[in-house]
Amino acid sequence: MHRLIVLSLILLLNACAKLPNSMVLAPSFAPVQQQPSIQRGSVDLQVIDNRRERHVLLLTGSNDQQNLINASQQPQTLINESLKQQLNQQGYNLSPTAKNNMTVNIEQMLISLTQHSLKYTSTSTIVLIVDINNGKQTLSKTFKTAGQSHGVLTADIAVLERIFNQELTDLLIKITQDPQVQDYLAH
Repeated sequence: MHRLIVLSLILLLNACAKLPNSMVLAPSFAPVQQQPSIQRGSVDLQVIDNRRERHVLLLTGSNDQQNLINASQQPQTLINESLKQQLNQQGYNLSPTAKNNMTVNIEQMLISLTQHSLKYTSTSTIVLIVDINNGKQTLSKTFKTAGQSHGVLTADIAVLERIFNQELTDLLIKITQDPQVQDYLAH
């Protein structure tokens, strides 16, 4: 009898878990101390979303039913704004007429969550390809991050969202602080 009550409560909790309408993508950066005397040149930044599927969360339930959840803001716009902010703080002037062209291609940006009756597993992957043409040379470099989590009962979407945002923040910082990227933008 005790098992039946516990199982009923678990199923009730799982049934009450409401899926969000969208995921909030919000990378957060610590302020960079900008040195006003440093001007590093101009950059024309473009961000292109090459993903076939535009959702950021794929939730597969125990009955193999899939739910697709989109980002609350277009990832392309969010990444563009975040990189512009970071590049501006590093002393770059962003201009569509700049000789240095930087294109960031979103190849993958997804959390895959499998929810079973009493446990969940999730994997997250973000793949961005950065192409820089400075008029003399071209650089193409892939930046990737991946993570996994698992637990008992129901996954907390807010926790997965927070982890995914931290992974995105770390990846964008990695791009703007990459020595090769810095070198190509400087010439």
